[in-house]
Amino acid sequence: MLRVVSLITLLLWSVSAQAEPALVQSGEHVGFTRLVVKVLDERSWSIKQVDRKVMLKLTEFDKGFDTTRIFDLIPRDRIERVDANEDTLTIHLGCECDVSAFNVDGGYVALDIAYVAQGQRPPLLKKPTSPQTITKPGRAIKQKPALLKTDDLPNRTELSGQDIAVLSDLQSRLSTEIGRAATRGVLEPNQVTTPTHRRQIDTSAFEHLLPPITTSKNPDRESGNIRLTTSMDTPTRSHPAERKLSDQGQWCPPDDATDVTAWGDMREFDVQISEARLGLFGEFDKLNPDAAITLAKKYIFFGFGAEARQVLNLDPALATKQQILLDLADIMESGGSRPDLSIRSFSDCTGSISLWALLADPDRLNDPVTDSTAALRTLGTLPAHLRQYLAPIVSGRFLSRGHQEHAATALRNLERMPDVMPPSAEVANANLGMDRGETAQSIDDLKEIAMANVAESPQALISLLNAKIVNQKTIEPEFIGLAEAYAQELRGTAFEAELRRVHILALIETNNFDRASSEMKAMTNLGTAELLAELRTQLVQKITTAASDIVFLDIVFRQPAKGLVLLDDSTKIPVAARLLVLGFASNAAALVETIPDRPLKPKRQELAAKVALALEQPYQALAELIGIDSEISDILRAEAKYKVGAFEDAHDIYQAASQPEAAAQSAWLAGNWRDLTDAETPIFGQIKALAEPTSAPGNPKIGMLNRSGAALKESGEARQTMEELLRMPELRATVE
Repeated sequence: MLRVVSLITLLLWSVSAQAEPALVQSGEHVGFTRLVVKVLDERSWSIKQVDRKVMLKLTEFDKGFDTTRIFDLIPRDRIERVDANEDTLTIHLGCECDVSAFNVDGGYVALDIAYVAQGQRPPLLKKPTSPQTITKPGRAIKQKPALLKTDDLPNRTELSGQDIAVLSDLQSRLSTEIGRAATRGVLEPNQVTTPTHRRQIDTSAFEHLLPPITTSKNPDRESGNIRLTTSMDTPTRSHPAERKLSDQGQWCPPDDATDVTAWGDMREFDVQISEARLGLFGEFDKLNPDAAITLAKKYIFFGFGAEARQVLNLDPALATKQQILLDLADIMESGGSRPDLSIRSFSDCTGSISLWALLADPDRLNDPVTDSTAALRTLGTLPAHLRQYLAPIVSGRFLSRGHQEHAATALRNLERMPDVMPPSAEVANANLGMDRGETAQSIDDLKEIAMANVAESPQALISLLNAKIVNQKTIEPEFIGLAEAYAQELRGTAFEAELRRVHILALIETNNFDRASSEMKAMTNLGTAELLAELRTQLVQKITTAASDIVFLDIVFRQPAKGLVLLDDSTKIPVAARLLVLGFASNAAALVETIPDRPLKPKRQELAAKVALALEQPYQALAELIGIDSEISDILRAEAKYKVGAFEDAHDIYQAASQPEAAAQSAWLAGNWRDLTDAETPIFGQIKALAEPTSAPGNPKIGMLNRSGAALKESGEARQTMEELLRMPELRATVE
């Protein structure tokens, strides 16, 4: 059965290969002009020459020849014009030229036209009296003259006929191999002519596939040489100065490695994919790697990333060698959301690779892109269907990096197109307007797209809720419900985590704390640790300032064991402070201990001192306040002194901190309270006056009656003072 399938595949390939005119390719080389034509096999053609006309005929073929681009690359000196009919290509020569025809690997026949005298154009000769015709297929039209003669070798002994034959054969073989290398694109002339007129091989087509290779200690000495290679040879790299290494130490790929525009044309999708699939499998269902690469490139050209990846993965060894194609396939499929795309590492390279490195880096791991101009230029050269898909994504990438003008330029690629801007571009344009401060209009645009029930509605809803949260705008309940519905509908996709995130944030902003806490539990296995930490921080911050005591305690105590520990320090401090106020000093202490005490942070140290005082640990409070100098720390330090019995120190601190009542209370408890208490001090000043009698008992100058009267008066005043003190509100206790 496999052989039948293989035979059918071969027949279909044969029919398809000749379903279109045979393309005639041309190239100008040093000393000769080459034409190349695709043939079925090495014996399916014949050739003959009549005067200055050379006729190439293909057997069992009647589709004609495509000659439209022959003179794009060659002058009209050796070849004046070319005619063609169904099966014959006629070449009209403009000189008395030497013509050779031979097979080239891959199913081609090559025709080389060279002047008889090398290096100069001879005058046109008259037509020969009798035409020269050779019709045997696959052989040269006429034998090349020997180019090496004894006259060319001065000061040497004359070569024998056998020597000349050997040299002629060697030259013929060398010319053939050079011609084949040039036809395949392996050998090209160096554009810089050296004094010795030597040429060098251009092997840049292989550079993105191989690691750096050093072939000589002095590469400049070999820069002008010609080197013949086979497919088993390893081509050398270009001079290091001509290439750039990325920051990751990799050679930046050449532009043709990501030239997506060249991988397809404007014909129908099914036509191009069918053509590319024909040669995918050969005999015994063996995968053709070249055909697989071509088919994958076709899929990428049309934006079918999953299909391109599937084709490349037919052969794991092939997929390993085509990492750039795999990355491009992922970009086409998901917009570059995968974090493991290796193409990100080329963000500092120049050229067209900049566009794809930018698309592969949504998380701004590599910021900024070095060659933004090249990225935008490459975007502008893409076919319309890819620009419509990628331009909004590119705009978003630039906007996230703060490059408003680049973001706007990316969208202008779509404004020049005749089609209406797609909704994805409208979303990107609204995000750009939001960044420019056009908040009201941008929110209205996002609302319209979010409610339009189109493919871009979820993205528009995400942008809308983010804008409302950042700008503290009212969030309507219908948008909260819509975010929940889309998150459920798109579960398992890249949008789910982002939709659930904005849904939870919207619930927090609208004080729906219980629902927000419940939704966070559903994200435990969905979001990253960073995302969960962000949401937990937002929730705890909001409930600390806006929730009731019961809701605050309920949500805080329902957090996982490490949940509060992962909060940032600026969030832990107000949470611990509220726990302390509500009487949960031990819980507050446990949270404060997770905040580093070095370097010193006044708010952290003051809170730690309050917690220690609440736990009756005054010495710990004093230790926490070492090195802290503020009004709050002074009061806390005085309170700690008071608790350890250092009342005089507490009095001095309270007095300096303008806390007279606390200072008086400390002074009253001190041993030298009379010295520390002023007469003007409420209550305690009057008590001090009572303790200091106005008359000195036993004074001989005062009579007994006078002393007794003074004592009675002093006793009456003391009684009156005590009655007034007892009537003072500060000393009255109400008993119910």
